[in-house]
Amino acid sequence: MSILVSDYDGTFANGKSNIIINFAAVSEFIKKGNIFVLSSGRSYESLTRKVEEHDIPYNFLACADGNYLFDENGNLLLSSKMDREILPKVDRLRSIKGYERVDYAYERKYSKEYDAQENIGSLAFIFKKPNVTNEFRDEFERIKQENPSYDYSVYGYNDEEYFMIKPRSVSKASPIVYLEKKLSLPKSEIFTVGDALNDLEMIRDYNGFVIGDNPELKKVALGSYESVHKLIDDIERRKVKRR
Repeated sequence: MSILVSDYDGTFANGKSNIIINFAAVSEFIKKGNIFVLSSGRSYESLTRKVEEHDIPYNFLACADGNYLFDENGNLLLSSKMDREILPKVDRLRSIKGYERVDYAYERKYSKEYDAQENIGSLAFIFKKPNVTNEFRDEFERIKQENPSYDYSVYGYNDEEYFMIKPRSVSKASPIVYLEKKLSLPKSEIFTVGDALNDLEMIRDYNGFVIGDNPELKKVALGSYESVHKLIDDIERRKVKRR
């Protein structure tokens, strides 16, 4: 049995024709007793909409950049949360103008509003790339120095730049670690594929591959593919590289 963890946007969904071919390949992959996980920066609510729109088969959904893991029945298996003490400090960032929105990652959705009754997995300030100010970057760095127990990521996607704060132990690799232990899977049978910097840890730590030309990911990946279905084909034919 093998497990494949695929990013969604830009990886599984990188063209309408590829979605259709990937769908067929994943269906056969699961029928043969393997496991398929969709992993995304999207919330559970957003990712399930895409799954239903394209009728994508899956065994697990990993959402909000590794904060949450759900099974195929929507049961929450893994979650993380931020300590409340850091949130007032984040208000210093909120007072600086220029960002498009703040996304709070709750269990099943993102919200622009802070909800004191809900656990927050992570949060991100999202800018149109030309609008990021030095004032914001400096304050982001200051909070980083004051609160070293958190992870502070900055990455671009399309025309936006994300400034994310989340618990240090959380990444897209976190749900895979959970599944590796839960299902007693050898690392040699765990494959990952993605296209953006938020996929780096899962590509680096497992048998990871890249869709596209991201130079940072290529440094840690075993290779690159044009599409998910071609990777699946190599996994099933035992032609894929392994660590």
